[in-house]
Amino acid sequence: MKSSQPDQVLGDMLVCLGKYIDSSSSNLPKSSVSIVSMIKRPAAIGNRLGVADLGSFSTVEIKGGRLDAVVRFHLWGNDPEDVDREMAKLQGKILAARDGLRADGFLTVTLTDSSLPEQITSLTAWRRYADYRVLYEFNYPDADGALSLISQIPISVDDHITIVSDDMVRWDYQLAPPLQAHGLSGRLTHIGSVSMMAFLPEGWDGHEVTVSATIKGSKLECKFAHLRDFCNAFDLERENGNLKTAALGENNYLIGRLTFPNSDFPFPLIFQRNDDNFRISYAASSLDSGAVVYFRLLG
Repeated sequence: MKSSQPDQVLGDMLVCLGKYIDSSSSNLPKSSVSIVSMIKRPAAIGNRLGVADLGSFSTVEIKGGRLDAVVRFHLWGNDPEDVDREMAKLQGKILAARDGLRADGFLTVTLTDSSLPEQITSLTAWRRYADYRVLYEFNYPDADGALSLISQIPISVDDHITIVSDDMVRWDYQLAPPLQAHGLSGRLTHIGSVSMMAFLPEGWDGHEVTVSATIKGSKLECKFAHLRDFCNAFDLERENGNLKTAALGENNYLIGRLTFPNSDFPFPLIFQRNDDNFRISYAASSLDSGAVVYFRLLG
């Protein structure tokens, strides 16, 4: 996913194009690619391209844009024939790399101008350039400045308030309500996993978390000494070897999933009776120190 910062977008674009340049010999200037001109164009209505998943939370918009630019490849050689060969190799690579260029975000790449070999006497070298017009599309996740996900929606019907939570809770400085599902009367018929997004301040662990399940009269319960211990039990998502995070407001949230059955709950959590249930509860009424955690039940 590409950055929305202008300097980073341009840097990403030039790095992608630089892959098609061969290294110059040590006695020559380094071949390079630069921008001659550029116009920013919209990618779609409102620059909105779609929605991305944060773990199991499909709530972050994908926005983007397009750069209509002319880029210039500067190539060097020891003589006219040498720099001509470098130019032919560059043009051949770009012609052959249509799929790779599109995967990198280049919708079109068209040769518009190419110079003749030029001798640079002060460097004892020859130079050529080639101008390509490119249409480059970039994208980035955007929460529209949101500080949180929507975890509960109050609906008023005949002066009665009903809370719709979609099997999801948010624990923060205001509340830490239990996340629970009940028997055959609920929407879920079984619990396959719990999805998590968590921001825990450094050095803060929180209070005890209890996870319990009653299935066909058999009850299992597992206690975690701290909220951090519970979050550490989740399999965290990774990207390029690093922990994947999602930005909401000024905080970066870890994304993870706890799957059932597991060592603490060795049997499938399938609801077959009205008294079957599953529950995650926190020992305090709310979180402190700015911690925020989302949990969502998945079938």
